[in-house]
This record gives sequence, C-alpha cells and structure tokens, in this order.
Amino acid sequence: MYKIKDRMTTPIKVLKEEKTNVNGRVGISHKESSDELIWCIWKSYGGTESVIDGLSVYKDTATIECRFTPNINQNDIIENLITNTKYKIITVPDDINQLHQFLRFKVERLTP
Repeated sequence: MYKIKDRMTTPIKVLKEEKTNVNGRVGISHKESSDELIWCIWKSYGGTESVIDGLSVYKDTATIECRFTPNINQNDIIENLITNTKYKIITVPDDINQLHQFLRFKVERLTP
C-alpha cells in the first residue's frame, strides 16, 4: 500500500476546461470549478531544461501528489494559491496503485 511521506501543505485550485462554439470556431476557456481547495504536495525540483531549435529553454515544472479526485483531468489548469501562478497538466493524472486514494501528475508553468 502506498503511503505519502510528506505533508500536504500547498493549496491548489482546479480550473476546468470549457469548450464553446463561437462563429464556427471552437473556443477554449478555463473556469473555476465549484470544488473546494485541494491540498497537495508540490515538488518543483528546479524545473526542466531542454534545447528547442538550438536555443536552451527553461521550463518551470513540478510534480504534484494529492488525494484522489475524479475531477482532475489532463486538460485542466492548476492554480497554485501560494504563488498565484497557473500551471497546465502535462501528464495524465496517475491513480497510484489504482486504489482511488492518491493522484500524481506533472505540471508546467504557463507564461503570462
């Protein structure tokens, strides 16, 4: 059985993806869900460095572990309420050991 080793000290909020049809084009927006605060373990590890078109690019990434909730999807935006920054989910949220107790996923910071 999986046990979390750290305390969940970071509050986050989930912004749900909403698709609308405007003049024949699909518009995507993110609206705050009615869900309450989700407490999680936020591990940033200093980000990820990669090379794109010969340029060194730094991506601010983090790994999040939280209690299981079926409301978190890969298309959602996560808002860190301590730093007031928004992150997009870049991996499919993993239900650890398929026990519906904990989720783990990776996020990348959105540029303002």
